[in-house]
Amino acid sequence: MVSYDRTVIQTFADFLYQRAASIIAIYTIIGVILGGIFGRVIMGAGGMILLAMLAGFAGYLAGNQRAIAYKLQAQMALCQVQIEINTRRSSNAVDTSAS
Repeated sequence: MVSYDRTVIQTFADFLYQRAASIIAIYTIIGVILGGIFGRVIMGAGGMILLAMLAGFAGYLAGNQRAIAYKLQAQMALCQVQIEINTRRSSNAVDTSAS
């Protein structure tokens, strides 16, 4: 039987925060690249820069929203760990005072 190990949850939360940090950059870069390509095809060289900037900003906003979701998930996991720690402390205090 597998026993409880809160370090697994901490490791997962750390991973989610790393993912949150990188997802913003990834979405922004993809936005710039796609905007540049479409801008070049649709509007020429001048449009390429403009559309790349707009699509990059849109990518940043989308990435930021996704990052918030990852951070929220990490915080919920960390909250569960903290609840377990506090509950364990409370039950140990009750056990000690009962004897």
